[in-house]
Amino acid sequence: MKRLLSCQASEILAMNGKELKQAILASEGRTVLTEMTVFNGCLLGNITNAEVASAFGSDMILLNGLDCFDPVILAYQKPTNQIKLLRELCGRPVGANLEPVDDSISFNV
Repeated sequence: MKRLLSCQASEILAMNGKELKQAILASEGRTVLTEMTVFNGCLLGNITNAEVASAFGSDMILLNGLDCFDPVILAYQKPTNQIKLLRELCGRPVGANLEPVDDSISFNV
């Protein structure tokens, strides 16, 4: 198994969960994960923050604040599968940070 940092984007996108884990383990701690919020706009016009992070060496992207029932990334104009599109644009694995939320609290984002 190749190290994650030695893989091309096409190889990363073709990996399943087990292969991705093996590639991360083979990297021996030399991987960079960038966590970013989905409810903030893009820093550079129409280039997503995840694409910027990938360009600067991030090996994996972690989304924070993602609503699992209505997964919207503010950078996009409502395509059907935003997570898949983001993954293809970055060529990196994309994950979501899931946190429990109290239904009685309303958030204004």
